[in-house]
Amino acid sequence: MSTKTNFFESDRWIPCPMIDDEHAAQGYIGGEACQQVLGPILDPIEGKYGLFGTDVAGVYRSEDGGRSWVISTVGYDAAGGCGAAFDPNNVERCMIVGANSGAQDVNGLFLSTDHGTTWTPVLRARTYGYRDFRTQIAYDESSYDEKIGGSAIVYWSREDVDYCRYAMNDPSLYKSTDGGETWTQLPNTAEYANSYISVHKEKGWLLSANKNGIFRSKDGAATFEKVLDKEIFSMDTIRTQPNMIWATACEGIYISKDYGDTWTCLKGENYPDFHPDRIRVSPVNPDHMVLEDDYTTMPDNRYGHIHAFSRDGGKTWGESIRQTVKNNPLWVPSNSARSAYCWDPKDENRVICNWNYICASDDAGENFWYSNTGFNGIATGHIVKVNVNDPELILLPSQDYNGGFSVNGGKTYKYVNWAGHEWGGHTYGGYCMSDKVSFVSRSESWSGGRLLTVTRDGGETIDRTDKVIKGHTVGMGVPGRPEVGFMGEWRTDDWAETWTEMKGCLGVYCCDYETGMVFGYDAEPIDEKTKHHFVVVSRDAGVTWERLIEVHAAVTDIAYNRDQGTVYYCAGEQLWHTELNDKEPKQRLVGGFTYNKMVRNVAIDPKYPNLMYVSCMSNKTYGRHNIWRTLDGGKSWLCLNRKKGDGRTDPDGGRRPTCLIVGGKERNLFVFAGCKGVWKMACPPEEACKL
Repeated sequence: MSTKTNFFESDRWIPCPMIDDEHAAQGYIGGEACQQVLGPILDPIEGKYGLFGTDVAGVYRSEDGGRSWVISTVGYDAAGGCGAAFDPNNVERCMIVGANSGAQDVNGLFLSTDHGTTWTPVLRARTYGYRDFRTQIAYDESSYDEKIGGSAIVYWSREDVDYCRYAMNDPSLYKSTDGGETWTQLPNTAEYANSYISVHKEKGWLLSANKNGIFRSKDGAATFEKVLDKEIFSMDTIRTQPNMIWATACEGIYISKDYGDTWTCLKGENYPDFHPDRIRVSPVNPDHMVLEDDYTTMPDNRYGHIHAFSRDGGKTWGESIRQTVKNNPLWVPSNSARSAYCWDPKDENRVICNWNYICASDDAGENFWYSNTGFNGIATGHIVKVNVNDPELILLPSQDYNGGFSVNGGKTYKYVNWAGHEWGGHTYGGYCMSDKVSFVSRSESWSGGRLLTVTRDGGETIDRTDKVIKGHTVGMGVPGRPEVGFMGEWRTDDWAETWTEMKGCLGVYCCDYETGMVFGYDAEPIDEKTKHHFVVVSRDAGVTWERLIEVHAAVTDIAYNRDQGTVYYCAGEQLWHTELNDKEPKQRLVGGFTYNKMVRNVAIDPKYPNLMYVSCMSNKTYGRHNIWRTLDGGKSWLCLNRKKGDGRTDPDGGRRPTCLIVGGKERNLFVFAGCKGVWKMACPPEEACKL
């Protein structure tokens, strides 16, 4: 038995990738594709281990050749990652570059010595990395060092991006001589930055390919010579034929058989020549190759991408097909996206591609099939609340991908096209009243106006009302009154058939399961910049509201501990509490957890109210202290997130949370994350909850 500040055996993070009833019954576990994958790779020796970074959803790894994936962010605090690479002298050693949708100080280089299971930051750099598909880390296989147990020399070609928010642009080459532990920025190497790089397996010669051409160094990046004066979009080399180079340009593929001394240009039949990018050649059979013609720069076809394959060394090309048959368990729409490829080092016909979701081909790139199992990256749209009369009912809003609802405690979800778009849609908050009736706050953009949107037949038809939600995008219900629901400042008491605007409440957040009281938030404008903020309470199912206490900042969540008679609320990125029956209510700060910053949400177990959870959300990093638990009503707290050496072997879940709930009959903790998917953790043992 654990103490209140140690872990239980049940304290394991369980990923909850989206899956519907039909495919769950067929044995699939799910895996949605809601964030951009930045270049999956397999280890170059056996192809057993795989890695991919994402733009904003962390790093994933595989131990079955890319057939299934699991998040791998223990010790990794960047929001995303790109440019992953395995050491061919020891595939336990691998590296990746931190990335995000904006440049961040926590980015830079990360090293793993256990196949990507855990990570260590080795060079902090304010990089961007957003949707960067380059092969930008290269191990020198000729530099094996027995003390290191792998390659001693590693290179990194840092990006050259001057349009990113918060960027500290410093393009150059970096070099490590101790297997990636420490790094030196090489002077006067900006011309070779933002490149595809590679190192000759035997000679240790470095190649750099970018829009300025292809450069070669024979002296460890001390000096370079230009060996091809062409604008190059991508480059590839293979271990099995180390003297060969393939590089793409509009006029064709440039091929060298002597590592850059001489070149031929091949423009085969049907060669995609607008922006041929990210070429990959099979190390088993170099006649097999794939690439993408990237049309993202065309103003009339911003999201166009043509995937192409060749089985005769580039003499002829065909267009690849992504198969979307019925047994494809993808939960969200199959959109297009910029893609990158990786060949299996043992199979000339098997190639992996991030074609929005992870796909794999077993016919040398002609057809690609779903291979995205385990990747949970859906972005939750603001607050999720469990049904207060049936904990098995959970509404899942989603930014970008509409969302859906669960009627079995989060085991499976039904997708609902709230927006009516083929590609997805934006929903923020909502509530599932029954297996038929649900409602959300819908928007046409991330920052656009919110409209109340309802389904009364389980998502088959949608009523997109004209009711604007001016308050908070949170949905809620009333214990003992299943016909009553709230969405922002709107209230229904007839199963969402009609709605009335409430006076004195802009959003309902929690309830007292015994009395039916509900608690919410209200604000009173003073001028355009300032508001009075209030926690409010209703004792008549939301018909009328009274102010409990004025607080100093806008409220982001509320929970009620009936055993204490205490209202907890998150305001100003901190957790506060107020006694419900105080004659003169006071706002008291809750301490006890060491990371009392960026507090966003609070949830209380409905059976044992002294079991409470708090989330601390950071938009820039994964952070190390996101989810906290107390078993004694706030006297002592335990951080539930993974860290090195904590004795647990589960994935590192619950990062970058947007909300958390206690849901389902088992009263699991659910964490809904912005771009990091849905995670759950089992309720602690009952004997611990009773203490």
